[in-house]
Amino acid sequence: MAESILSADTGLDAVRALYDWGTYQRATEPVIFDAGSGAWHVFSFEEAERVFTDRKIFSSEFPREVSVNDDLIEGNLALTDPPRHTELRGLVSKRFTARAITELRDEIDTIITGLLDNLSGDTGIDFVDEFSYRLPASVIAHVLGLPRADVPLFKRWSFAQLSEQRTQAVEAEGQHDVARSVLAEMREYFAEQVRDRRANPRDDLITALAHAEIHGVRLSDEELIGFLRLLLTGGDMTTCSLITSAVLCFDGRAGLLDRLREDPGLIPAAVEEVARYRPPFARVARWTTAETELGGVRVPAGQVVLPWLTSANRDERKFADAEEFRVDRHPNPHLSFGRGVHFCLGVHLSKLEAQRALAQLAARFEDIAVRTDEPLRHFDPAGGVLALAALPVDFRARSSSRP
Repeated sequence: MAESILSADTGLDAVRALYDWGTYQRATEPVIFDAGSGAWHVFSFEEAERVFTDRKIFSSEFPREVSVNDDLIEGNLALTDPPRHTELRGLVSKRFTARAITELRDEIDTIITGLLDNLSGDTGIDFVDEFSYRLPASVIAHVLGLPRADVPLFKRWSFAQLSEQRTQAVEAEGQHDVARSVLAEMREYFAEQVRDRRANPRDDLITALAHAEIHGVRLSDEELIGFLRLLLTGGDMTTCSLITSAVLCFDGRAGLLDRLREDPGLIPAAVEEVARYRPPFARVARWTTAETELGGVRVPAGQVVLPWLTSANRDERKFADAEEFRVDRHPNPHLSFGRGVHFCLGVHLSKLEAQRALAQLAARFEDIAVRTDEPLRHFDPAGGVLALAALPVDFRARSSSRP
C-alpha cells in the first residue's frame, strides 16, 4: 500500500490518499517499514511526538551520504543537533520571539494592504503568486535586509528547491541540474550580501549574523550562507503554504469568513486549525542513532524515520472529531510546527502573518472561491510538500471592504 501511495500524482487526490493512508495505518500498523522508500513511516500522534522530542535517538543530523544533492547543508538549523543547533539558534532566537515579532505588525499590515489593493476584486487571480507567496517573502526580506524587488528571484529559488524533491524521486536529470544551479545562485547572492554587510554594517539580521561570534569565533562562510538560505526559504514557503491552505479550507465551507468578520478573536484559533488540518509539510525526517522500539516495533540504528503530520494531526485518540475542520478548536496540540529543540524558529512570525492576512481578507471580501478550471497541483505530497505552486481564485468584494 505504501508504494502505491508514495508514487501518487500531485493533485488533490494524492493528498486525499495520504489522509486515507494515515487513517488506515493508525487503525492497523501505526509504525511500518516500507522497502520501496527504504524508510520507517510513523502515523500515530504519540509515536510522532516522540520522534520529535527524543533527539538522542531520533537525530536531525543525517550522514553526508544520505543528505545528497545539497551543497548548502552547513548552518542549516533543521539539519543540526545540539550543541551546534543551540549555539546557532541562540544568535537569532530573540528576534523571533512572540514579543519581538509584534514590532513587525505594522510592516506586515502595510505589505498586506498593498498586495490586496492590487487585487481589487479581480477574478482568475493566482493567489500564490499575487499574495500568499509575496507576503511572507516580503516580510522575511525586510527582516534580513534584502531588497523587496528580489522577491521574484526568491520565489524562483524556493520553487526550484521544492520541485527538486519530486525530481529526486523520478530522477529527472534536467530539473536536477536546474536545482543545483539555483543553489549556486543562492550561494553567490548571499556571499555578496555578507561581504557588503561586513564592509557596510546595517540594522538588519544579515549584518548581525555576519558579525556574530560563538565562543569568540565567527561563523564560517558555509555556515553563514546555509543559515541565511534556511531563514529565507523557511520564512517564505511555510507561511505561503499556511495562507494558501487557509483559502482551500475555507472554500466550500459557507459562513466561515462571516464568522471571522463577526468574531475576529477566532482568527488565531482558525490559523491553528488550518495548520493542523492541512500542515505546510506532510512529514518530517529523522535518523536513528541507536536501535529503539517505536509503537511496539523494533527500529534499527541508522534508519530514516518519517513521522506523517497529515496522520498524527488527525489521530482520533488526540483530537475529537479529528476529520472535521473547526475554527474554534481548543485545545489544538498539533505537530505542524514541530516539538522540542527543533520547534519552528519562525512560528510566531508565520502565525502573525497568517492572522493578519485572514483579518484583511475577511474584511475585504465577501467570498474567495477556488476555481476548478484546471486541476490543482502540489509540489510533492508523497515527498512531504503540500504547498501548491498556484491557486486560481475569484474574489467577491464586500460593499465596505476596508478593515
